Amino acid sequence: TTSNRIGSYECIWETEDSCHHFYRITTMRMEWQGEPAYAHILLDVTEEKLKQGKLEQEAYFDRLTSIGNRYYFHKKMNELLETNTQLVFCYCDLDPLKHVNDTYGHAEGDWYLCHFVKTVKKQIRDQDLFARLGGDEFCLILKNCPLETARKKIYQIQTLFSEESTQADELITN
Repeated sequence: TTSNRIGSYECIWETEDSCHHFYRITTMRMEWQGEPAYAHILLDVTEEKLKQGKLEQEAYFDRLTSIGNRYYFHKKMNELLETNTQLVFCYCDLDPLKHVNDTYGHAEGDWYLCHFVKTVKKQIRDQDLFARLGGDEFCLILKNCPLETARKKIYQIQTLFSEESTQADELITN
């Protein structure tokens, strides 16, 4: 529920019902037959909210990998930097992507990227931030994670991804 007071006589707020329909309610103070009264105007804004959610999804999430994109990353990073949260930044650049694309085709390159994302997501917590900055570049932000734990986690991700990618490469070439 959000609220916005327009003046001393009008208030606009939004709410969601149990069926996930959204309503914008405008409440106005008025006089009715010589007595103070309130008028309420209800407007179903469910379609507007759904379109807004779809636009936000398209604006902030990478279509291929379904993780946040660079815009999402910058937005969330700026929010995090305003807090007093301990952060560990991990930049990931998948240099072999060009080789995969050139050797096996872009469909395999897409699989390679998605496989990397899947591997990372298995090893991080919901509270961590993981985004695709573009092409073969990713950034992972671990929140409130001691540096030594972060190092172990990154090493584990590298090891798992390398092992699984090597196995997949062997299956493709055989």
